[in-house]
Amino acid sequence: MHARLSEDAETDLYTIRDYLEPRSPQGLQRVLSAIFTTIGQLELFPLLGKGRPC
Repeated sequence: MHARLSEDAETDLYTIRDYLEPRSPQGLQRVLSAIFTTIGQLELFPLLGKGRPC
């Protein structure tokens, strides 16, 4: 299973990048690594984390 990012999520990633890149390039890499690691975990374990209300 592959996770797909919504347009809002992609926009959020660009916003994070635009904010962090000039301030802390290393911090940006750490944040993006954490985000994409979590996405990878969700691909492997889709029921991980909180459930969404029906």
